[in-house]
Amino acid sequence: MGKTAYQRTSDDTVAPRRDLEGLVGYQLRRVGAQVVKELLRIFGVVGLAPGQFSILMLIAEHPGCFQMDLARLANVDRSTLVPMIERLAQLKFIKRSQSENDRRAFHLQVTARGRKAIDQVMPDLRAFEETLTDAMSAREKTTLLRSLRHVEEALLRP
Repeated sequence: MGKTAYQRTSDDTVAPRRDLEGLVGYQLRRVGAQVVKELLRIFGVVGLAPGQFSILMLIAEHPGCFQMDLARLANVDRSTLVPMIERLAQLKFIKRSQSENDRRAFHLQVTARGRKAIDQVMPDLRAFEETLTDAMSAREKTTLLRSLRHVEEALLRP
């Protein structure tokens, strides 16, 4: 299954430039790059990228959902979602069932194999999440999550 705890590498300690330290976007990029690197390792064990795993989890949380509903939930467009759905179907992590009301629409369900993949990566994902937040109080974590949602909302505004 791989290591169960995130382990920092020597290149994680490079000092940031002082003129950039106060920029939210710069800090998000620095942290984001490290997070993505670790998520690629965690999800790569089951052959998925982070976005594909997110879609798999959304389908697990919303069994029988339609692709268009999933696109709204994930905040992605159809051209981004379709290849992810194809990959999940190719790995037999999901199944598509044609709608009785609309032959162009398909219900999406996670398969037993998909649930096994989720179960396989969740311990490493939880350990990594713990590493991300172990230096924070519960209140700081709540504040960070709220702040990140505000940033996302600002970016999604027209």
